Amino acid sequence: MPDFHDTLARLYLPLLCNSQSEVRRQAYALLVSTYGPQALPALRELLNDPDARTRTQVRQSLHAIAALDADAAPPRERHMQISCLGGLRVALGERVIQPHDWMQRDAGRAGWRKVQGVFAYLADRGWRGASRAELGAAVWGGDVSPTSLSRTLTALRQMLLDASDAQFVARALVVTREQVLLLPECYHSDVQVFEHIFQLACVTESEHDLAAAVPLYSRAVQLYAGPYLADVALDWEWLERRRDHYTTSFLIAAERLAEHAFGERRYHQCIAICRRALDADETAEEIHVWLLRAYARLHQYSDLTHTYRRYVQVSTLARQDGDAEHDQVVRTYHELTARC
Repeated sequence: MPDFHDTLARLYLPLLCNSQSEVRRQAYALLVSTYGPQALPALRELLNDPDARTRTQVRQSLHAIAALDADAAPPRERHMQISCLGGLRVALGERVIQPHDWMQRDAGRAGWRKVQGVFAYLADRGWRGASRAELGAAVWGGDVSPTSLSRTLTALRQMLLDASDAQFVARALVVTREQVLLLPECYHSDVQVFEHIFQLACVTESEHDLAAAVPLYSRAVQLYAGPYLADVALDWEWLERRRDHYTTSFLIAAERLAEHAFGERRYHQCIAICRRALDADETAEEIHVWLLRAYARLHQYSDLTHTYRRYVQVSTLARQDGDAEHDQVVRTYHELTARC
């Protein structure tokens, strides 16, 4: 789990200091809804940070917060922290759930991957929760016996009880005859922050311009630590859809940053952004276009040619014969090399 103070300094301070009041308002709303009562005290603690720039940002942030209309009381602190980007990581207070914790006690009989899968699916569903039939379809791939589902939910509850208190678990994991819910007000998830910031970036670019949205796109890219629930079983349709969704959002954010860096003539930065994005999807056309253009501006034609040939190699598998002439990367490559 990322250190809370590090998250404040790396993510929220730049947003709270943003020149646009709407960005500051949204950042503060996200901060208090995510961290509850501990948010402002932790922010004030950063006034003692050894880094002078951080202290300045904290003072500016506190001044900005004081100017906001914050009539609504902050929600309760969220005791459970869930990271899903790059793999499933769960912490309850100071206790980090280890891989062996999923296998404790009845989890062995229930199947620890099923226990983990039910938890991941409930976290993904949020306030919608899941019916018993939906859980069966999502985790078992079809109908599940009441006994198997009951055993799995019992194992999940026991795992949470081993890491937290009974009162919290009773509030967080709600099981009725028809519905199962992991109460969203009891946990904070990195995908909640990622989605909120990405959406805010898109709105900011639409209403203002790309330059205004760059800090938000940058935070979204930083938050993307890898494929959604990368270490959870791969054969679930809902999981693949969610992975594609978050990866696509990451690639869009990276492409917008690459375009901005290229427009500002920061070609090395553009290349670094593109290379990271291609680790997520080595066939991303828009990313390849900016990468080829940046290489051309730096006269790195060997890198340009190598990148293009690699793209042709990996993308041909997904392209029908005759599509090459309509491919944006192919056209860009020929335009750039024709000028050499």
